[in-house]
Amino acid sequence: MPFFRNLIIILFLFTFLASCSTKKQAIKNNPFFAKGGDVSWLPQMEATGFKFFNENGQAEDCLKILKDHGMNTVRLRTGSILQMIKSMAIAVKMKL
Repeated sequence: MPFFRNLIIILFLFTFLASCSTKKQAIKNNPFFAKGGDVSWLPQMEATGFKFFNENGQAEDCLKILKDHGMNTVRLRTGSILQMIKSMAIAVKMKL
């Protein structure tokens, strides 16, 4: 029984390691790979005074920083009319 358990563990680890890829550049340049996140929180954070800084320590627009790091997809919540208006403003801003 321990032999089969060890064999399964070894096969699992081999499969896991074989599936790992270090080709980050290929993923970044692939137009079919979506890299994104939920930015619906952005207007509230900016309204309360949050500032976002790039890797050089300079204040910069958050959406520009995300886009410069390969983000190509955003999720915008539209639960109410007010949120929909804010989301539309973010969508227009994403056209940087």
